[in-house]
Amino acid sequence: MENHHEVLKTGGTRMKKKMGIVLLLGIILGGAGMIYYSTQSKMTMGQAIGKEEVAQKLCTLEGNVVRIEIKRGETTILEKEHQNWENPEHMDLTYDWQAVHEWLVAIRKIESKEAIYKVEDEAQYGIDDKSLIITLYDEMNHSQTFKVGKITEDKQLFYMTTDRMEGVYAVAYNDGQQLLRNPNTFVVGNLKIPELENIEQIKLTHNEEYTLSLKKLQDLGVDKWSLMDYYKGSHFIQTEVMEQLLETIKEMKIDSFAGAITEKEDYGLTKPQLILGLNQGWELSFGKTEGDLVYVRMNDQSVVYTMKKEALEQLTSYKPFDMISREVLELPLSGIKQIVLENPQGTYNLTLEYGEAGQVATEIVSQLDEIALNKEQTAELISTISSSIWIEAALQNPEIEQKEERKAEITITCTLQNNQEETIELIPYDINYYILRVDGVTEFAVNKDKVTKLFSTLSHMKKEKK
Repeated sequence: MENHHEVLKTGGTRMKKKMGIVLLLGIILGGAGMIYYSTQSKMTMGQAIGKEEVAQKLCTLEGNVVRIEIKRGETTILEKEHQNWENPEHMDLTYDWQAVHEWLVAIRKIESKEAIYKVEDEAQYGIDDKSLIITLYDEMNHSQTFKVGKITEDKQLFYMTTDRMEGVYAVAYNDGQQLLRNPNTFVVGNLKIPELENIEQIKLTHNEEYTLSLKKLQDLGVDKWSLMDYYKGSHFIQTEVMEQLLETIKEMKIDSFAGAITEKEDYGLTKPQLILGLNQGWELSFGKTEGDLVYVRMNDQSVVYTMKKEALEQLTSYKPFDMISREVLELPLSGIKQIVLENPQGTYNLTLEYGEAGQVATEIVSQLDEIALNKEQTAELISTISSSIWIEAALQNPEIEQKEERKAEITITCTLQNNQEETIELIPYDINYYILRVDGVTEFAVNKDKVTKLFSTLSHMKKEKK
C-alpha cells in the first residue's frame, strides 16, 4: 500500500507539472495573440486615417479615348468621329480638336502628390453627388471615371478620386484646374461671315420694329452702298460710315458656347433686340445681355453662343439719318452731261464736253454770257454745287408738306451722260431751311445759307467775265 501511495504521489506531481506547462504555454500564446491582434488593430487604424506621399499617374486607361462624358449638373458628351469631336446632342457645334487633344494629354499626365486610404466619408474632401465627374472611354469601351473634389486651404492641391484606385488623391493645383475646364471652351464659334467684298446686302432689324436695308449698287461704274426702303427714296451711305460698319462685322467673334434654347430658357432670342442679315441666308440674332456679353445664335439654330456686347452696341448705334450722305447731288465729274440751276435772279447752265480718252473740256453757259472753264475750274465748281445742297434735318411731318403743292424758289436739274435726269426743288421754309423736294418726294430740309452762297458764287463768276 505504501508503494501504491508513492506511485500515486509521484504521478500526481508529474501531472501537476504538465498542467502547469500547458497553462504557461497558454498564457504565452494568448499574450502573443493579444499582441498580434493589438498590432493588427493599430495598423488598420493607421491605414484608415493615414496619409502618405505617393507620386503615381492616376489615369491608367491605355487605349485611345473616343468618348468623353463630363457631368456637372448637366452632362456634356463628346464623341470622336475620324479626327473630329462631335456633340451628339448638338451636331451644329464645332469643337477644337487640338484643344480637346491637349486636355486629354494633360489628364493622362496627372500625378498624385498624396494618397489617403480607406476614407469612410469622401464628402470631407469635396467628393459627393455635386462633384465634377469625368468619364473617359476607349475603343474597347473600357472606361475610367474621375471625381474632382475641393481645393486645400492653402490652395496648392485638389482632391480627386478614380474608380480604378482605392482612396482619395491630392493633385497639383494646375492639374485640378485642367480637370475643371468648362467643355464649352472647346467649342469653335465660327460665324462663317462672308468675305467683305462678297457682301451685297446688309439688314439691321431693330427689336422687330424697323429694318435698315443696305444694298451695294453700281453708280457710274463705282460700287456705292445705299439705304433702301427706310425713306421714300434710296440714299447713298457715307463712305466712312460704311467702312466702319463693315469693319465691325468683320471683327465679330464668338466668345464661347452658352447652351441651347429650351422652353425654360430662350436667352432673349425669342424676340431678339437686333438681327443682322448678310446677303441671303446668313443671319445672326442678338438676345439679352449679361455683364459684358450678349447671347447670339446663327440663323434658326438651337445652339446659343456668347459674344462681347461691344459689337451689339456698335451695330445698334447706326441711325438712318446719321448714315446717309448729306450731299443731295453726289456728282462724279466723268458722269455729268449738264446741270441747270435756276433761282429768281436767273439761270445758270453748266455743260460738260468730253474729249478723246476721257479728257474733259468744259464750259459754263448762262443766259447772260458764256464763261469758259478749264477742267480744274469745272471740277471745283461741281464740288461746290454738290456740297451746297446739304441735308441738314429730316422733316418731322413730311406727309403734310407733301400734300401742299408749294412752289419751288430754286430748281436744279442734273442730266447724266446716260441721259438719266434728277430734279431738285428747294421750297422756302424759314430763314434757316429750304424744304427739299427730289423728283416730287419731300422728306428733308437743306441748309439755306449754303444754297445762298452757291448762287452768290455763280453770280460773281459771271460778273468777273463781263
